[in-house]
Amino acid sequence: MARIIGLATAKGTISPFISNILAQLNFHGVAQRQVARAIVESGEAPDEIVRSLQQARAEGQDNFTVGDSLGNAGQRLLSSTAWAPGEGRTNVANFLDENRHTGQGRRVASALSDGFETPETGTQVERRLTQARDEAANAEHGAIRKDAGPVDLTPKNCSTLQYRNNTNPRPPQLTIE
Repeated sequence: MARIIGLATAKGTISPFISNILAQLNFHGVAQRQVARAIVESGEAPDEIVRSLQQARAEGQDNFTVGDSLGNAGQRLLSSTAWAPGEGRTNVANFLDENRHTGQGRRVASALSDGFETPETGTQVERRLTQARDEAANAEHGAIRKDAGPVDLTPKNCSTLQYRNNTNPRPPQLTIE
């Protein structure tokens, strides 16, 4: 019994090192085994995965991948690929940047607009409200602008200004050239 436990412990300790060496020698075989493991863990049949990919494409979700179809198992597989150095990591990062993140704000805004059945985007609402505010301000301030005369800054009118410095009660003399 102790011998079996010792072998299991040694295998668990050495296994990651052996897997890394095998991955360097035959990375396609390792990749195929990992995808097969993820399919088994997901509980999905390969036919179901293909159908979900076809359905997503028919619904316009071109960014839906096998990893998405596999659920949590696919997410873990993609995560381990993204964290491992090498070409796979670069491919995952490029795919996510080019396909998932580009236009993400527009897609979210569109989904919210569709979900709440609003005909305007946030930018359109902002423009409309800004224009309404400007028009109201122009209408309300038009009379004030008409009644306003020029401001007289001659010294006789400046003497009525209040100054914070009360130590010198006389206002400074203004000279106009």
